[in-house]
Amino acid sequence: MSKHYKMEIEPIEYINRNGLSFMEGNVVKYVSRHARKGGADDIKKAIHYLELILENEYNESNVLQEPVRQEQPTPCRYPYCPWEDPRGPIENHD
Repeated sequence: MSKHYKMEIEPIEYINRNGLSFMEGNVVKYVSRHARKGGADDIKKAIHYLELILENEYNESNVLQEPVRQEQPTPCRYPYCPWEDPRGPIENHD
């Protein structure tokens, strides 16, 4: 098989061996190649296919418009932490 994306394991090989659906395969393809080919546009395409999976397989939509945060953030041990926002720490960065 040719090395289209010049990776150790080509996305098509991974997709076929794991029996991924069309939408799952596109997520793998776009995430795998974004740094070498399509940049931010490839990430947006992957997100689009992830949103389709959420809608079609889990009947959920607009999930990615909600902020992604820890369930119970760990307070920062540093006073005036630059990683905190009004809702609490963004991540445990220690």
